[in-house]
Amino acid sequence: MDYIEKAGYRLEEFLEPVSTNEFKGLPIMCGRLKNKEDGSCVFLSFDVGKNVYECSIYEVKPTLCRLYPFDFEIIDSNFFMLKLIPCCKGLCKRDGELVNKSFINKKLNIILDLTNKENQKLVTGRKLL
Repeated sequence: MDYIEKAGYRLEEFLEPVSTNEFKGLPIMCGRLKNKEDGSCVFLSFDVGKNVYECSIYEVKPTLCRLYPFDFEIIDSNFFMLKLIPCCKGLCKRDGELVNKSFINKKLNIILDLTNKENQKLVTGRKLL
């Protein structure tokens, strides 16, 4: 979230608080990205010149956003489930990226990076992105 703030956005513009907890006396805020009234991400904008929707924070988007159109659910400490978000209109397009073993491996590496950061955050009590 720090990267998004450094890009010029205020936290209250894009983050909806869900809960606030503490870990070893340090505050941990849990939240989620806000959505527009139509349910789309607040950072999704339409580029009229290109006639496409684009992420306005693509270079600094959070790790979970990098997984889109996939999400993952932690089953237990050894297993997780990779799930497809079916509302993505970019899937199944002729000019889209092929969803093959290489594509899935890239997404899995993002998940591993995310879980490693979460584990480090729990151990150190530091806020990471």
